[in-house]
Amino acid sequence: LARCPVQAIALRYPHRDGVHPAVPFVGDASLLPHLWRLLGERRIEVTLRFCEPLSALGRTRNELAEHARAQIDGVLSGAGTARPSASTALVGQA
Repeated sequence: LARCPVQAIALRYPHRDGVHPAVPFVGDASLLPHLWRLLGERRIEVTLRFCEPLSALGRTRNELAEHARAQIDGVLSGAGTARPSASTALVGQA
């Protein structure tokens, strides 16, 4: 493993109905149709939250992935801490 910190980033896609219907990529979905659906949206708002960097020293890839996932889950559930991004990006705005 590289000897540099791992930076987990939590992404949230705010939508009036909760979860934006074009964003989830789960189950048996194929990448290309998913990307095509995303690109067809007029506007998708995303909020980035940067978690505290994780030291890679003495950790396996799987351990780092577990820690990063726990950080992201904590931030998205409101229990974790993260630094807010400088701005909210708009993708595909016509």
